[in-house]
Parts: sequence; C-alpha cells; structure tokens
Amino acid sequence: MPVGAISEIYGEHHRTLQDQFDSRKLANRLRKVSVGSELTADAREFIQARDMVFLSTVDHRGFPTCSYKGGAVGFVHVVDSRTLVLPSYDGNGMYLSAGNIAANPKVGLLFIDFERPHRLRIHGVASLVRDEHELKHFPGAELLITISIHEVFINCPRYIHHYERVGTSRFVPQEEGETPMALWKTLDLIRDYLPERDKKKLEAQALPSITRKAYLQRLKKGKT
Repeated sequence: MPVGAISEIYGEHHRTLQDQFDSRKLANRLRKVSVGSELTADAREFIQARDMVFLSTVDHRGFPTCSYKGGAVGFVHVVDSRTLVLPSYDGNGMYLSAGNIAANPKVGLLFIDFERPHRLRIHGVASLVRDEHELKHFPGAELLITISIHEVFINCPRYIHHYERVGTSRFVPQEEGETPMALWKTLDLIRDYLPERDKKKLEAQALPSITRKAYLQRLKKGKT
C-alpha cells in the first residue's frame, strides 16, 4: 500500500497545536508511515470481520453527523482496495446520513474491534445507489452507499475499552424471514405518521400501541 497522505491532512490550526505541544515532527512521521490511499490485505480482512461501523457525514448547516451502522459480520462489502459498499437499512425515516451524502459526499468511517482492541479510520467520497439489481445482493437494504477511499490510517488502540461480544441484534436483516418491527414504531405518538408500508405491517402483526412512558421504561432495561 502506498503510504503518505494523498493530500495535506494538516491545516493551519493543526500545525499551531502541533507546534505548541512539540509534536510537528511526530505528526509528519505518522502521516508518512501510517496514512495510505488504499486498503492492505490486513485492512480488508479487518473490515470483513466487523459487524459495525461509525459513519460521519456533514449536513447542510456544516454540523457533523456521526451514526452507528450495524449488520451481520462482513455487512460492509469490500469491492476492492479502494472501494467499499455500505448497505443502508430501514431506520427512523430521517435519512440524515444519506441526505448529507447527497449534498456533501465526503465521509469518514471508523471501524473498531472491542474484543481485540484495534481501530481503522477511512476518509472517502460516497455516492448513493438505489439500483434494484445491486440491492438484491444486500438483503434488507433500502440504499447502498458506495465509498471511494481516499485515505486509510490505523489509530492507536490504547484507549479502547475491552468488551466481549454477546450476540447479534435480532433486527439485523436476514436473507430469509421477516425482520421484526422496531418497538418505537408502535409508539402511540408515532404510529399514525409512519409510512404506509409500516402501517400495514403493524396491522398485519396486530401490534398494540405503547406509550412513551412504557417505551422509555423498556429502553432503560434494554428490552426494545
């Protein structure tokens, strides 16, 4: 993998702080030896073993949006050393990440392994894909986010807390079977505003309404 940032990752304000803390030489060295423009074999393997990623985008006001994206192990597809595909599943209907990408395609991704502390960061340019032929390869996906990788770099893992993975969310889309309805969609203050497809599912499954208070109680207990 070619190393060294493909663009100047440090701006004036980064340099000011580096000089204040005497870390300019270190920052230059890290940029040279740890920042690449494509995935190594190890990086590809690392991504393919993950079941979650944090996606950062920027909205129309300039505010960053950081979203957790989860799926089955390997749900982020590595097309090649410079291209990733992230499936976008049913969410809250806001389409914050996707809407941000439509206006500003620059994104950041953070992959973390909490069991064997390690993390990988990626900067790239994303595009939205809604082609039915492509979507059929990603069960449960409404959209696909294709990411052209510009920068890849490993971060120090020393502050990553050690966690053990217990299980997979029951809401992760499967190739076969219906994905359960999210409990919050049964809220009495929400259900009348759902898309028609969700209203039909609620009716078909005869799911009762739940109050905000009851929902929050279940949320605190992790029973949503």
